[in-house]
Amino acid sequence: MLKNDTKALKTCVLKAFLLLVALPCAVEAQNIPFSDILKTALEDIRVVHNRQNTEAIRGLRFRVPLIRRAEARIGFNGSTLGDTLFGTIRNEDFYGIVIGPNSLRERRRQADFQAAVVAQSEVERGVVLAAAVSERYQAYAAWYFAWKLRTEQEKLSQWLQKQADLWRIRIEQGVPVKASDILQNERDQYNLLLQIQENKNTEMLQLQRLRQYADWPPNQLPDTLGITTSTTIEQQLSALKSAPVYTPLTALREARWQVAKADQAMEDAQNRQIFNFVQIGYDDPVLAVVRPNRRRTFNNFSFRVAVEMPIPGNNNPQRAKAAIDALEARSDRDITQQLSERSAALQVTELENTLSARQACSLQIEKSLTRRLLEDPTFLQQMTPAEWIEGQILMQRRALQCLETEQQMLLAYLRLLELKGWLAREPLQNFLTIR
Repeated sequence: MLKNDTKALKTCVLKAFLLLVALPCAVEAQNIPFSDILKTALEDIRVVHNRQNTEAIRGLRFRVPLIRRAEARIGFNGSTLGDTLFGTIRNEDFYGIVIGPNSLRERRRQADFQAAVVAQSEVERGVVLAAAVSERYQAYAAWYFAWKLRTEQEKLSQWLQKQADLWRIRIEQGVPVKASDILQNERDQYNLLLQIQENKNTEMLQLQRLRQYADWPPNQLPDTLGITTSTTIEQQLSALKSAPVYTPLTALREARWQVAKADQAMEDAQNRQIFNFVQIGYDDPVLAVVRPNRRRTFNNFSFRVAVEMPIPGNNNPQRAKAAIDALEARSDRDITQQLSERSAALQVTELENTLSARQACSLQIEKSLTRRLLEDPTFLQQMTPAEWIEGQILMQRRALQCLETEQQMLLAYLRLLELKGWLAREPLQNFLTIR
């Protein structure tokens, strides 16, 4: 009984140990969903710095204070030199305070300018976020298709090698073989080897770029399941056609125009102040000869208000420069918007063309007689090994062509999303994969 219990205990401990060992491996073996890669754009260094700069701009003081100047004046009125009749005396001392306010109109325009600058900084976040998001889409798409193309090219390389082995056997058996076929096979294998190496280099480069976005384990790879299909793209295309074109770059041009207009209004408010200063003073009389019994000092206060005639023309150079800046900013906004609309219209046509090419490629494979021969057991028995290998090579080449067409279609789709301003809309949406 004791032996059975000991054996059962050892079995349980061994199972628990194996479970603990296998669990981290199972977790580490999971692929990285593209949605997780996309979320790293929110913590991109450019987005973080933009957020910090915006907070710093909010804390800056753009407006001048309400009081432009404050003075304390001390002096005397009357005789400043010795008087021959009464001796060295002064008629009265003067004590005064002068307060000069800033223009209320200028303060309002400065507040409007600050609001426009803050809004521009917030819009710039959309531009840097769009750049970060686009980089991640492009890196993942380049990595995925480099991996996919390399995989299919290696399959084609295997079939070409089988064809070369078959011809080698025929030569050894003395069966006639065309030299042109052997030369063409070797040329195809060499070119294919270069393409495989090029795609492998691209795959490793883009994988390293994706790993820079977050600290993922070295044994984890991006997920390759659930890539967007042509059916999904066709459904999105109808909505994209009717959607307005408003990219983050257009929004930035609009914000810069608003800043330029606020700056123009601020310059236009210069040199328009009428109220200059107010002065409150007190005159303390000095009576050296006959001192009165009752001194009414409350009658010695004085009050002065200074106004001036504004001459706005003194600020004509700065006002003209601000007006030119506003005109240029508006022109940049209009040009950017028009170019974006034209580019989006052309991109819609390009996406439709790639969709048509992808459908034609799929239809060609579906209706291929070679495919029917390779799948039909009756015809397959009538084919020679050389014909069977040639058919497999032909179908593999068509699969590669369809994959290249799919790559063009997906890149055109991402470009259209970017031109329409959908790619970096918040909250971020994954348009590339289902995960």
